[in-house]
Amino acid sequence: MSQESALKVLHELTAVGLLSSDAVTRFSSEIESGADALLDKLLAENVITKWQAEKFRAGQASDICLGDYLVLTELGRGGMGTVLLARHRRMDREVAIKVLPVTAMESESAVARFYQEVKVAAKLIHPNIVHAYDAGEHHGFHYLVMEYVEGHDLAQVIHEIGPLPLSMALDYIRQAAIGLKWAHGETVIHRDIKPSNLLLDKRGNVKILDMGLARRSDNGSLDGKSIHLTTTGQVMGTVEFMSPEQAEDTRLADERSDIYSLGCTFYRLLSTAGPFSRDTVVKTILAHRNDPIPQLPTTGDPLHSAAQQIFEKMVAKESGNRYQSMEDLVEDLDRIEELGDYDEQVTHLTESEIVEVPEKPIVQTQPVSTAKEFPTTAVAIRIEDDGSITNLPSAASVIDLSRNESAHIAPPQDNVFRIDSDKPARGLPLIIGAAFAFILAIASGFGGLIAGPIVWWIARRHQKQMVTGVRGREITPLTWIAKYVGLLSTILGFILAIAYSSS
Repeated sequence: MSQESALKVLHELTAVGLLSSDAVTRFSSEIESGADALLDKLLAENVITKWQAEKFRAGQASDICLGDYLVLTELGRGGMGTVLLARHRRMDREVAIKVLPVTAMESESAVARFYQEVKVAAKLIHPNIVHAYDAGEHHGFHYLVMEYVEGHDLAQVIHEIGPLPLSMALDYIRQAAIGLKWAHGETVIHRDIKPSNLLLDKRGNVKILDMGLARRSDNGSLDGKSIHLTTTGQVMGTVEFMSPEQAEDTRLADERSDIYSLGCTFYRLLSTAGPFSRDTVVKTILAHRNDPIPQLPTTGDPLHSAAQQIFEKMVAKESGNRYQSMEDLVEDLDRIEELGDYDEQVTHLTESEIVEVPEKPIVQTQPVSTAKEFPTTAVAIRIEDDGSITNLPSAASVIDLSRNESAHIAPPQDNVFRIDSDKPARGLPLIIGAAFAFILAIASGFGGLIAGPIVWWIARRHQKQMVTGVRGREITPLTWIAKYVGLLSTILGFILAIAYSSS
């Protein structure tokens, strides 16, 4: 590319706000080398992204801006549009922008459905639903601005690590049910619940994505005007997770259809396929209608019996035999230990038990966690900084997304995903150490003053490691006893040390 092209690129960079006047002066020396060299220099110094550089080279600099948003890269593509990662120029907030595809611009129904999504999403403000911030049109392109969730969708998670432990799947399904309960309360039916539409953020919160197929259940009205975007015989949704009545007529879908889809999603999180997945679309639709409900592939889990009862009620063939509301489903999930004759009390997380990740928050306000602990031993996993997946040394069930990869795309192919073996509990060694510190405190005073704080600190650190997510039952009273015996040894050592010194 010539010097003239390089000068044009420099002007375009300035126009979109990627270069300040001082930076223009600094990079103007690269003009003689041509536009390619200039772009390579800007890319090497992280002034522009690789995606932006490709747009400049292709002469498509206008694609970098969408209204007040500066596009950074493309996150993914789907049937209803392209998802871009962008940053608001003044607020400096990263967002996900969904743009309607050019091929759909001439379709009135596609544009109407897109703005239906905008209106529906704007009414749904809940911790378990992806927030919608803005919408608009730029040079003929319609777009929706959404919360950028730093994490992974559940389809990606199970693709990388396989079926989830039952307690983990129960937690995620419960969170999704809470979000859908709120949406249903606003008379909104999702109609396309599936693993890829459930995002898992870095705090273990599940957020519902893609209201593109959602509709109001109060006669289909969003703003007093009747909307008819589907016709008889038109199938909308994902067949693998679709209820029999929705497959027959999309307009028949109601709350119970979302419950059915969530039940199929529950099964998929525990297995390698959906409960009624077959090799063709027609066979899958017929299986949803006619085939018997399968057993969950978790027969060795103590919660299997209760989970099976809940699952069978979620995916009953007749909608009248299912849970009639998400509220009923959440209630059964909350008392699952009673349904399964499980004799251990469920303990809810408190804010003090949630370890903060030292990263910038996804939204400005403190997020509200709706995660719940389920009383069963399972494997916890964490996505490391290098992109690998490692299980936590805990009997708890949580995914810690410390890497914060995009929620819309899989991590780079060179990442290696692994599951390490569990580490043994340290409760008993801590008790022995605490006893030793207590003996030293009585014997010499100064010995307890030294050993006591050490035992207390180790026990406290062990507790924090175990509560990274949902607490496991191996945080037994042994760790608590060791912690407070260490504290008692410190106090006793201090008192006796003073007494011995004065005598």
